[in-house]
Amino acid sequence: MKIFFSILALIIILGTSAYFFLKDPASNDNTPPAIATSTQSTSTQAITPAEILVVVPEKSTLTWTGNKIILKNWIDQGTIKIKSGELSLSEAGDPISSTFVVDMTSIKVEKTGMGAKGIPILTKVLTSPEWFNSATFTASTFVAKNVVKNSDGTYALKGDLTIKDKTNPQEISGKLEKSGDIYTFVGKAEVDRTLYEIRFGSTKFFDNLGDGIVADNFTLDFKITFASVK
Repeated sequence: MKIFFSILALIIILGTSAYFFLKDPASNDNTPPAIATSTQSTSTQAITPAEILVVVPEKSTLTWTGNKIILKNWIDQGTIKIKSGELSLSEAGDPISSTFVVDMTSIKVEKTGMGAKGIPILTKVLTSPEWFNSATFTASTFVAKNVVKNSDGTYALKGDLTIKDKTNPQEISGKLEKSGDIYTFVGKAEVDRTLYEIRFGSTKFFDNLGDGIVADNFTLDFKITFASVK
């Protein structure tokens, strides 16, 4: 009987060894099976627009405002024209991307801290190489890369602003309104001119400016009108 069990045990051992030596080597891989995963992009570029809006320049307004720091009542203000642009909407009607092109040759001064006599002077200054150099850099652009919907229903468009061939991050905020087939985006942006090498009157670059200190930031208030093309 003992001999029978010894022979049986030997047969089991030999059979098991043969299985491991003769089976496909690839099947020896002890790597656990891959777990299927899925990711969902939050990039606005990954969303297919449900509707595309194009700017109607003649019905859009951009108002710029600048000031001097020490002279509290000193306000310079004027307009600039938007040349072209578009805004893409999702199925829910929310903006998902945008591009705006501004005509820098259209800078207009409407009032200054110097009064009416200062209008032609400031116009010449703003279009000069020391400021926006409009003759050389005829357009500025804003391209939104991300759009956030705020709790109050407004939108923050975050992207890149290019002025004088220099590009920096920029955010513009506004509310999108609809009337029939016409949309309007109303809001404002604060732009730091010194990021674009516009140094005139800035304490970042000059000392002892006295009452000639010009604020680094200027404000853009806008009302941009769009028509749907899709």
